[in-house]
Amino acid sequence: MKEVKFKYIAVNQGCGVCVETFTLRDIERGYFVRWKKSNKIDSTCYIERFQFTGMQDVAGVDIYECDIVKSDYYSPTYDEVAAIKYMVVDNEAKFGFDSGEQDAFRYGSLTVIGNKFQNPELLESK
Repeated sequence: MKEVKFKYIAVNQGCGVCVETFTLRDIERGYFVRWKKSNKIDSTCYIERFQFTGMQDVAGVDIYECDIVKSDYYSPTYDEVAAIKYMVVDNEAKFGFDSGEQDAFRYGSLTVIGNKFQNPELLESK
């Protein structure tokens, strides 16, 4: 069974972009609330939560929604760099690419190279 984990990204003018990963147990123990307080994250901040996909890249890095990954798979119709996105297709939950591909994990090995909040420039070159 995959571990339930979330990556939180908070964007504000005070700290810029703050990123932290929590398990469900961490959240229940109050670590998320402490993280918000220690980074001065309040109601003026934009906070996003992204789910762990249950998969890791070739280096063993956990892959979350919003992560930007690079694939070693090549096809003229396939984007080599894309962001991971949660989607429901035919009543089935999947992690695909923001480019529309419905199964991100069937195309070769993936490497996490950033996320769309801290590294948006990686997606601009597409």
